[in-house]
Amino acid sequence: MLVFASDYDRTLTDQNLEPCYRVISYISSFRPDIFFVIASGRRLEFLQEKLGPYADALVAENGAVVYFENKKLVYGKDWNQRVREIVDEKEGVWFGEVLLYSLLDREDEIRKALDGKISYRIERNRESIMVMPDYVDKNFGVQRVIMMLDSESLITAAVGDDHNDLSMVEASDVKLAIQNSIPEIKASSDFISAQPYCEGTLEAFDHLLQKLKNVHKRKLGLV
Repeated sequence: MLVFASDYDRTLTDQNLEPCYRVISYISSFRPDIFFVIASGRRLEFLQEKLGPYADALVAENGAVVYFENKKLVYGKDWNQRVREIVDEKEGVWFGEVLLYSLLDREDEIRKALDGKISYRIERNRESIMVMPDYVDKNFGVQRVIMMLDSESLITAAVGDDHNDLSMVEASDVKLAIQNSIPEIKASSDFISAQPYCEGTLEAFDHLLQKLKNVHKRKLGLV
């Protein structure tokens, strides 16, 4: 089984963050042969509303919340409660079910409040930061999904564009980047698309399909 994990913003959307349903539907059409995971820093409710019918599993809040087979798993509820006791929600600072979100200009303030009081890690995502338990990242969430799959033989592929996608891409068997990906993702990837945003993801996905077809041909002795 192939597990294909994709970021959402600027990967399955255009530059204005509008979902590219043509691309999303195309990837989804290969289910169940390809298991489609969408992983995002966004909250689960948003992903369910926008993408629920298209994905086999949703990884929300940068890996802290996983939704698969109508079950929601949350990692870090106690951590969230402790952080809420330290940091107040206000303009530019808000909470998810687990994560603490903040605008970039609040990062020093957040670090000062949390340092020495609780273990945490921060990942940047363009104009904001995400603060989370130190064991959580997108690869953590994707791996939780994979552990629940009833399959002994898995190939994983992942595509993303920003810092919080790096763990997911680097841990996959096939590493895919799109033209608007950060240099760190491009440097670790097996393929970089010529196009940015969702069109680049379509290009990367088709490259993946061709790669799988060639592997199958080699196994049959046709090439």
